[in-house]
Amino acid sequence: MKNISKYIAALLAIAVYTSCADHSSQQKEVEELHDVIMARNFQLNDLIDSIELLTAGKTLDSIVIQKFDRDKIIRNLQTSDRMMMKWMKDYGDSIDLIEKSEKLIYLDRQKVVLSNIKEITFSSIEEARQFLTSVQAK
Repeated sequence: MKNISKYIAALLAIAVYTSCADHSSQQKEVEELHDVIMARNFQLNDLIDSIELLTAGKTLDSIVIQKFDRDKIIRNLQTSDRMMMKWMKDYGDSIDLIEKSEKLIYLDRQKVVLSNIKEITFSSIEEARQFLTSVQAK
């Protein structure tokens, strides 16, 4: 009976350790994804400023106008920035309040949300760069 109790206690200890390690690993993945996005997120306002500066008072070439929607590009950059700022606030407000039993599910959800934000951020940056290249070429 003592051996069974020790065995059960050992299994529980391993389960608790594994659960904590999983949380830590998941949280690290979420934070690494955050860092990847933030490294690019700092470019958003610079791109908005460049677009506004390069197009202020200019009549854009009809080809550029047909291919790109300047205002939509700016809105996409701004939306991407707002999404990331909102995610950071929500994550910061929530992560320490979530029950350990729900933390893995929460962190998995956050990875999905961040992956979507990353896709939006990177595609917005790429579209803005293409627009700037087209405007500068004319």
